[in-house]
Amino acid sequence: MSSSNAASHKPAISTDSIVVQTAVIVTYGAFGSLSLLGVERMWGFNHIMFLPMGAWTAYLLGGMLLMWLLWGRLPDGRIDSCIKAIGGWTFEGPKWHRGLLSVLAVCVFAVARVPIHLLGDGYTCLATFGQGEAYIHKWAEPGSIWLIRQIQASLGGYTPETAYIAFAGMSVMSGGVFVWSVLALIGELTKDAGLRLLALSSVLLGGSALLFMGYVEFYAPVWAASAVFILAAIRYLNGKVGIWLVVLALVLSVLMHVEAVVFLPALGYLLMAKVRSSTVKRVTVAAACLTMIAGVATFVWLYQNRIEFEVLILPILQSRPEYPGYTFFSMLHVTDLLNEIALVVPNGLVLIAALRRTSIRRRWNRMGRFLLIASVGSLSFFMLFAAATTMGRDWDVMALSLLCPVLLVFQRLRVHCIGIAPRFLLANVLVLGLVSGAFFTVAHCPTCTEARFRTLLTEYNWNGWIILSTHYEQTGQHDQAIAILREMERRVPDRRTLLNAYAALDSGQVSEAADLADGLLRKDSYNPHFMQLEANVLRKQKRFDEAELYYLRALKVKPYHAPLMNELAQLYIDKRELNGAEQWATKAHTLEPEKTFITETLALVYIKMQDYTEATALADSLFLDDPHSAGAHLIKMTVALNRGDYDSAGAHYRAYLLYGKGRSDYERIREHYKGLSE
Repeated sequence: MSSSNAASHKPAISTDSIVVQTAVIVTYGAFGSLSLLGVERMWGFNHIMFLPMGAWTAYLLGGMLLMWLLWGRLPDGRIDSCIKAIGGWTFEGPKWHRGLLSVLAVCVFAVARVPIHLLGDGYTCLATFGQGEAYIHKWAEPGSIWLIRQIQASLGGYTPETAYIAFAGMSVMSGGVFVWSVLALIGELTKDAGLRLLALSSVLLGGSALLFMGYVEFYAPVWAASAVFILAAIRYLNGKVGIWLVVLALVLSVLMHVEAVVFLPALGYLLMAKVRSSTVKRVTVAAACLTMIAGVATFVWLYQNRIEFEVLILPILQSRPEYPGYTFFSMLHVTDLLNEIALVVPNGLVLIAALRRTSIRRRWNRMGRFLLIASVGSLSFFMLFAAATTMGRDWDVMALSLLCPVLLVFQRLRVHCIGIAPRFLLANVLVLGLVSGAFFTVAHCPTCTEARFRTLLTEYNWNGWIILSTHYEQTGQHDQAIAILREMERRVPDRRTLLNAYAALDSGQVSEAADLADGLLRKDSYNPHFMQLEANVLRKQKRFDEAELYYLRALKVKPYHAPLMNELAQLYIDKRELNGAEQWATKAHTLEPEKTFITETLALVYIKMQDYTEATALADSLFLDDPHSAGAHLIKMTVALNRGDYDSAGAHYRAYLLYGKGRSDYERIREHYKGLSE
């Protein structure tokens, strides 16, 4: 038999190859069958169910190609030579090769920008950073926010258009940095060409690549910075860079998003990894143990005593009212974890099958220990963070937790010298392309994304309904926006009760509103909307101190809710605590200056403080946006009355009567100041 014929024959199938091939087939079948069955709960698998029938044709043809790759007659020798050549060019060639691939990746990400921003908090981000100088400066991502504002400033202003360009640009460029770092990182992890390409495809062809396709959120920069940190850490262990570069990379990662603090234990390991003195090592280990004990104690105390911390952590045994049955050990949580893994690492089962002979008790070098500790920190966040309850929408914040575990798998494969057959590598890439391609296609198809997003909505996910309604409104689909709100009222009975309570409160039926508020709080004492309602009822009943406690408690759960801050400011006006009123009204106005009722509250505070210049300036700002602003006329009228200028007050009163029809305070103002019309 000639060598060419021998090369084209199928290789002998070992037990290991059967296990790996089975994992590939099961992966392909799981994504296809769950999509075919239309299982909405399996949001990490069911992408194809939202696509046209042509996608099914492509998926079935891909399955036929997969069978041929696994069991057909292929020139394995030639394919292996090509893989080695590609791996050599990519990883062993000059550094400009890596730079060129990173630039090409940036071009691909830029061309493949997502046109719709339903996943994550994209619309909220655009609204927040597109309203001028004011914006929400969240403590969790100061570095990313700074980058956004710098890009917007360089573009000439803080408008919705510059906000989108800034977010999309930051996303795409972060993708370039991430690809460059991953190429270098994989080159450090293993020297085997097949393993390198398998690792590269597993990391870059997962669902997380969507974060770099103009994705409007803050998570792309922390992926890029974290990849740089991991690369610097491994090069430090290999003696190529100093520890200062590792520390700098971690600081940058934390600035991009506080989620990166999960790498702190891994940094601690790096600091002691090269220590040779046994005494120093013992002291360091003792200090680390004490730090861990103190950290656990602090965690427990915060969880038991601070509601703002408690709501960030998934309940362990007893679920909260807002998500009944959802706990750390519940099947709901386990299912969502599997969905997230399938979305970010679609070939996870294949990697586990390839790793199945690895013993965790053998050959743990310093690189493996570092990745293991980093993985433990990442997976702790992955399993404990309360965003898991809405993981289908908030998949982006959880995705980074899986990067280190994937890298650890390839580090262990390297240790045990697991070879990668050429046909298996091609089959793996094909499955990744089919599955992640379906996810990316859904994300780029507005109608498909809308259909998928609707399956993620539940009666407990209020924000999701509002986001979808806002999306329809902004895209000119007004009927759809109204329909979503009506469906929300039908499927979310507590929201309907909330609206009824406010209607009763506005009509003076305080006792009825109080009964409804108490009933809602008994159902869910963690819901900030219910706390806000209770506070409003107590304020009507002149129980100001109790109302203040509920307002402050609600703000701990929703710390950036400007209308809530505005109501707290009004409470302080009622209590004649003008300094507190000014503080909260200013915060609310800084966050949402476009809301007239917030500007009016701040102006009222200044009037109470007899600072008529500031109050008048606020009224003038309202006139700039609307020359017939009823709120501005009301402020000017009040200022004129306090100055004794009754002619001016009367003129503004009459203007208010003309332009203020439809306002909730219209009848009260008309009746109270009717003497000004004489």
